[in-house]
Amino acid sequence: MAQEKLRNPEVNKFYQIKVGRNEPCPCGSGEKFKKCCWNKINQGEFQVN
Repeated sequence: MAQEKLRNPEVNKFYQIKVGRNEPCPCGSGEKFKKCCWNKINQGEFQVN
């Protein structure tokens, strides 16, 4: 999983930019980051199709 984070640009973009919890999610969903991908990333559940 750690290697995937480094190689996969979709996952890596969350680590390259600093996103505030109340800012729009960089995945493009339009939701706040804390309601969208923040929990998935912190729990290791984030997967890119």
